[in-house]
Amino acid sequence: MRYLCTVAHTDTLSIDTPDMLALLQRLPMAAACVDLQGAVTYLNPVAIEESGYTRDDVPTMTAWRERAFPDPAYRSMVAARWDAAVARAAESGASGGRGDIEQVDVRVLTRYGEKRDASIFGLALRGGILAFFIDHTERNRAEALRRLVEQRFRDIVEATGEYVWECDAESRYVYLSDKVRDIFGWTPDEMLGRRPSDFMPPGEPAEVDARIARLREPSRAFRGLEHRSLKRSGEEIWQLVSSVPILDERGQIVGFRGTGRDITARKQAEADRDRLELQMRQAQKLQALGTFAGGVAHEFNNLLAVILGHTALARGDPALPAATREHLQSIEEAACDARGLVLQLLAVGRQQPRSIARIPLAPLVRDCLRLFEASLPENVSLGFVAPEHDLYVACDPAQIRQVLLNLGLNAMQAMQGRKGAVSVTLGESLLADGDATAAHLRPGRYARIEFADQGCGMDEATLARIFEPFFTTKPPGEGTGLGLSVVDGILHGHAGAVVAHSQPGRGSSFVVYLPLAEN
Repeated sequence: MRYLCTVAHTDTLSIDTPDMLALLQRLPMAAACVDLQGAVTYLNPVAIEESGYTRDDVPTMTAWRERAFPDPAYRSMVAARWDAAVARAAESGASGGRGDIEQVDVRVLTRYGEKRDASIFGLALRGGILAFFIDHTERNRAEALRRLVEQRFRDIVEATGEYVWECDAESRYVYLSDKVRDIFGWTPDEMLGRRPSDFMPPGEPAEVDARIARLREPSRAFRGLEHRSLKRSGEEIWQLVSSVPILDERGQIVGFRGTGRDITARKQAEADRDRLELQMRQAQKLQALGTFAGGVAHEFNNLLAVILGHTALARGDPALPAATREHLQSIEEAACDARGLVLQLLAVGRQQPRSIARIPLAPLVRDCLRLFEASLPENVSLGFVAPEHDLYVACDPAQIRQVLLNLGLNAMQAMQGRKGAVSVTLGESLLADGDATAAHLRPGRYARIEFADQGCGMDEATLARIFEPFFTTKPPGEGTGLGLSVVDGILHGHAGAVVAHSQPGRGSSFVVYLPLAEN
């Protein structure tokens, strides 16, 4: 039923005239007339067709209400609203107005058993009432279906953790779902009218354009675009975006719509995996190199033992000429230097013999720093901070001394004539699972010794290689490239580790971790 109406007689408008009857007969909406006594005097064809009720079915307004609104409570509510609207219209007509009856929205039960949504409005005239019913059922059903589809779509999108967006032809946001608030920290209203590039770090928009060009299909749709964005807090995140064009009736692109999701956790996991794979490859390479170096060192050491033994025997000859004795002494000194190199190679290969003792660290560090301080240039100051209580470790004191001296010498050389400070800090750290894993250590309590300088620093490429044997940034003849490799090898042999941090122009820090000894 699209419409239902009521018409009444006035001095200027009468249902009884042929012209009025002809008008109502052709009217493309439901119409009816009710006189002042409440009798239904006329129903047009549309009213009968749409409602299924004839005048015999609904001879009075009361009968019509009982059929149309079977629920007494609802019928009473509708009747009150309609009668109030009629009364206001009659009052308006009496005072010279048109007597328009305000619209009342109802749900009508037809003779066919259908419930239809409609609006009633009309005119209050001197002889009765003229009213119209406009049927909204199909429109309301379409609207309800639209809301249902939208809600289902929103629910699905929310369940996937994605947000929905839409841009106009100028790439300005015209719609964003509420999920965007959880990802960016901005409300949808705050982002409307702005471009996606407004929420990217510098340089990223150009990269995004290049990636879209590679991903875009002939339809100008694209999928799987990964790019960096900025949250309201300034935090940088990664998101995955897909898009399809919006076309008008002529097939012209008037905008784009798509989805986006936060993939920061996934990108971080991928970075962690790549870093671990690189560390594993590096560890395997160093292990192989260390094994080789240790094997060579053992063989070389055996040869040195023969050289030193025979040199000592030769020098014991009292008849040996002075010149020859000097040559033998030079040979012995060179062999001793070579033995020192052998010990370094054995440390790299983690095959150096150890003599373990439980010792307090602070006195050992202070002793090493006294030796180190004597060689400091005037432009470099040295500071040392240690806790009041002793920190004990089980270690080979000679090897740990070698570690401390190597790191101290590195820090001093990193200053390269700069004025500044080298600071050494001794403390205690409790490494949880994540921190311990990053340092290739077991979780637990560690003594922590940090050497920090204000030197030239290192870039990422250099930092990644500093523990490789024979890698050095020093000019030829000024270093073997074994110092930090020896440090790394000794600490691994003590179930410890060394971690380096550096930035070009901002100095470096080397942090030593040694397991604390049980009391």
